[in-house]
Amino acid sequence: MKKGATHFAPNRKDAIVRQLRDEFIVYDKETNHAHCLNSTAADVWKLCDGERSLSEIIHTMEKAKSPIDERLAWMALRKLNKAGLLLEPVPSPPKA
Repeated sequence: MKKGATHFAPNRKDAIVRQLRDEFIVYDKETNHAHCLNSTAADVWKLCDGERSLSEIIHTMEKAKSPIDERLAWMALRKLNKAGLLLEPVPSPPKA
């Protein structure tokens, strides 16, 4: 793991998750809100454990035959952050 790599806060362990076909419904008991995630966003959310960096999340998804590019991964993280499904705010992506 690279020194200084951003690790994403653990996902909300208190949420109730149900899969409906190719989407996931995540119910946040704390706020009484339900969120609909596509399979890509759900996979990213499940891998946010506070230990993995973005590159590790991408690599893990590639190994699981669910490839994702970095731009799409950042987009998923921003969506998860906005929905309040991560414990800590997601930083802005690094500038190229």
